[in-house]
Amino acid sequence: MIRTASIVAVAASVAILVGGLTAPAAYAADPDPTATPSASADDTGKTADAAEDVVTPESRAKAAEQARLVREWGYARGFGAARDTKGAMLSLYRGKWFVKKADHRRRCILKRESRADYKAVSVGGEYRGAYQMSAPLMRGAAWMMMKEVRAEMGPKGVAIVKQLFKTSYHLWNRYWQDRSFWTIWAKGEGRRHWRSDVYNC
Repeated sequence: MIRTASIVAVAASVAILVGGLTAPAAYAADPDPTATPSASADDTGKTADAAEDVVTPESRAKAAEQARLVREWGYARGFGAARDTKGAMLSLYRGKWFVKKADHRRRCILKRESRADYKAVSVGGEYRGAYQMSAPLMRGAAWMMMKEVRAEMGPKGVAIVKQLFKTSYHLWNRYWQDRSFWTIWAKGEGRRHWRSDVYNC
């Protein structure tokens, strides 16, 4: 009986020791996906634990920008809201040329030009899409977007823009039409293309 009790005690001790060694590894294998990424220990002597406690405005801005790029890459390929061809929703493009305070003007122009129909074609076919762009203006917008798209989306994004050159504007998805609007709008410098002041937009 004494020998049996000793064996049980030794077995229990081994189980506790092994469990204590393996449990942290199990938790470490599945990190919290919402946690802010942190650097490992570096030459300054800072550890990963110390780094992950520091959330700066810069790190928040960087994370927000990364999230935007991921979201817009989906739209660029035609997923989600990019498939919607009618209605004056918020701009799907939120990059360099987007001006939040001017988005109400974009929607006003959108309603006036096409009744918020991204597949609209004018009588005679000269002007197309939600923002009723002519073929030369559409090609100009695609050319202007190229450099920024190359930096943000790489070769695959460039390939999409090259395809836009060959595609009638009213067949561009919502994201690309929104993005082309903001690119031509250029912080207000391109408003003359829609006579926005004349029509109180």
